[in-house]
Amino acid sequence: MKRALLLLFLLLAFPTLCLASDNSLYYKNARMTGKVIFYDSGQESAVVYGSIYVEKQNLAWELIQSQKFERVIPVTAEAKKSLLDNLNQTVEMEGSLDRWAGQNDEIFQAKKVTPKDLDIDTPKWYALGKTIKPERVYKTNLYGVNDFVDRLAALAEAMEDKSDLPAIRRAFQKNWNFKWCLLKDTKANEDQMQGVGGWQIYEGLVGLDNCYIEQSPIIRKHLDAFMDAAGPGGGTPEKEGQALMCATIRASRDERGKIISLTASGPLYDSLPGFLQALKNPTGLHRETWRLEGWSEAEAKEMEGQLCWLSGSRQCVYETNEKGKKVLVDQYYALSNYLTRDDFDRTLDAGREFIGEGGV
Repeated sequence: MKRALLLLFLLLAFPTLCLASDNSLYYKNARMTGKVIFYDSGQESAVVYGSIYVEKQNLAWELIQSQKFERVIPVTAEAKKSLLDNLNQTVEMEGSLDRWAGQNDEIFQAKKVTPKDLDIDTPKWYALGKTIKPERVYKTNLYGVNDFVDRLAALAEAMEDKSDLPAIRRAFQKNWNFKWCLLKDTKANEDQMQGVGGWQIYEGLVGLDNCYIEQSPIIRKHLDAFMDAAGPGGGTPEKEGQALMCATIRASRDERGKIISLTASGPLYDSLPGFLQALKNPTGLHRETWRLEGWSEAEAKEMEGQLCWLSGSRQCVYETNEKGKKVLVDQYYALSNYLTRDDFDRTLDAGREFIGEGGV
């Protein structure tokens, strides 16, 4: 009640801008153009992605944020109906804005919502990171399935000498950063809560200042369970392209004992959605067996007999026969990066310790 009276007094004194407290800033007049991502009927609020404008004391409108996921509360029945009617569509909203300093947390109270003919692209987003708290993570984006191995392999290399902190910081700064999170619903918050202080994989959408997390059920124990289930098996299909493997490595040697070939056999995934589904439920894993190319003798000795995470691509070699028909003559997996299971575990353990609330 006291806060409401204070707001009323300040609104009379300052018709467009009101400083509600030391930690919050209230704008009486605000606008937003954005795409309606989700409506949470339980909380009676929506998530909208777009640009936010506020009216300043000189009555001019100022853009304060763009590419932002915003929590929107409809304050009229008409505004609620329009939000529900325009899911996955773009709207223009008029209302007020509450901001909290130091939290990147805001609430837009929508009085009027109207459709707008504007396409806003929101591609699916995946990331791996450490959850600092449910609404804040330190993460690296996963654009393709191989990024999962490549990002961790880069950290493993940098952390070989744990005393070389500048090198470790550079490795993190290259592809990792903090991000504020707007959580879809109560279930998304529960997912985030279980991951606080450890590694987690995030699924949702990403903006400039924050991200929108739809779900994040995969934590460290799921990675361990996947590796435990990752036995060898499967054939060599006639397929090409980037793919991740979690494979057992077998070596063939010549009469002098020198390694002349390596074979990788185990789970293989060529898409992030497929890989993440396997992490969530590591039963019925898709397995393949490929000859490895692109390794050194030292690397071969390290991988031999080990369960390894591999990033690379499946390659098929064709020749044209005398009838002009393409014929498959060779197949192999071109290795880009790898981590033995021991290296993988050490990297996750050390990385978790290096990442703090203030960074690395």
